[in-house]
Amino acid sequence: MFALEDTITAISSPPGEAVRGVLRLSGPTALELAKSLFYSEELDSVAFLDLPGRSRIAGRCWLGDNISIAAEAYVFRAPSSYTTQDMVEIHTSGNQTLLQMLLNQLLSNGARLAGPGEFTARAFFNGRIDLTEAQAVASMIHAQSDAQLRASERLLEGQLYKLVASLSESVAHILALTEASIDFSQEEIEFANNEQFRGMIKDVQDRLKAIVDDSITWQEIQKLPQVVVAGPANAGKSSLVNKLLGMDRAIVSNIAGTTRDLLTAPMKLSDGECMLIDTAGLGEVVDPLAGQTQELSRKALQNCDLLVWMMDPTRGDDTANYPPEDIKLPSHVIVLVGKADLFETNKIKQQFWDKYFKLDCGLPDNFLAISPVADFNIDAVRKLIEMNLTERHSVNITAMTVTLTVRQRQALIDANNSLASAYDSVDMHEIAALELRDALDYLGTISGKVTPDEILGQIFGQFCIGK
Repeated sequence: MFALEDTITAISSPPGEAVRGVLRLSGPTALELAKSLFYSEELDSVAFLDLPGRSRIAGRCWLGDNISIAAEAYVFRAPSSYTTQDMVEIHTSGNQTLLQMLLNQLLSNGARLAGPGEFTARAFFNGRIDLTEAQAVASMIHAQSDAQLRASERLLEGQLYKLVASLSESVAHILALTEASIDFSQEEIEFANNEQFRGMIKDVQDRLKAIVDDSITWQEIQKLPQVVVAGPANAGKSSLVNKLLGMDRAIVSNIAGTTRDLLTAPMKLSDGECMLIDTAGLGEVVDPLAGQTQELSRKALQNCDLLVWMMDPTRGDDTANYPPEDIKLPSHVIVLVGKADLFETNKIKQQFWDKYFKLDCGLPDNFLAISPVADFNIDAVRKLIEMNLTERHSVNITAMTVTLTVRQRQALIDANNSLASAYDSVDMHEIAALELRDALDYLGTISGKVTPDEILGQIFGQFCIGK
């Protein structure tokens, strides 16, 4: 499925313009191929091939026709590299055209283009990491929140592998006693009586069940609660979003209709995160593009977990100050009256209090006058968001929480079912032994000790090229 003995290469830095780009090579001729386009005044070509691991060399890369660019080469020698093979990383300009030119030279000189996840696959097949750690690398690459990063880090540290290894060791011990009882069934030797066998199996089942019960799925972590900021055009939604995120992510202008798409970004809360979504202003449709953007906004309103609706006090009782009547709103709505720096807060409350009660907002305190421009009540908005999300949508991730993929959870459930069958078959040692072997195989598919090729293909296929 994966060739391990040739030399692979790929652009390992993300696509798009950047200050620095990275080309990676791994395999028996990695240094020789790197030497074909990289040179340094610090050492000759022979010395380059003899560089020790963890070497960093400044130099240049040839682009052809006596043109070169500044570069650095990082050398990692077998067996201490990530893949356990000789590896070289060439760091140079992040210009995608230049990187592709260098990559083409390496391919012309005999390297093979790496497939998705092939560097990490080599690390797995060569024993550098186990399968749970390989999946942690993929999860870390795709992580979009602190919760996902923390879960990936625990996997990378071997949390799940250690738990599964401990279970496998216990099952193997029971299996060894069971098979010994079969082999010496004609002898007056008792390795364990049936009740002792049941007690050992029950202990493993309890430990396995505790892991499943206390775990969460990657899908649960990946689905952050959706908080939509919506309202009429030019109500100050983008200014609020920028303040809540602590950075300028949304374009702010006093020209109505500046936002033409959904802007989505994770927002940190005191206990977790949510996905904050800035929407285009709702109201009169002035052109086809505005109609499309408003349709996106309406869909966001219908699918969100919490709606932050911003009223514009300069519009008075304009119907645009209210959510569309044909949209079913979430159970909790926070209503904000913006531009409080232009009006007295008490007057804003008096003017909009009755209007507020026209909306079913769930909590009686979900009404606030704010001003992103004057930084007024922004922290109060953040606290309101936290209060509305905490009990209903937060995922409690502790240092002991195990994060499982659907496949891993199913493997644990299957292993538990096999243990249950072994428990029921203790009086028939041959059948119990078969069930215990099945339990070991299911656990092995998590750690990679027993893993069909199609599962490996699915796992490493999730990676980017160059990882």
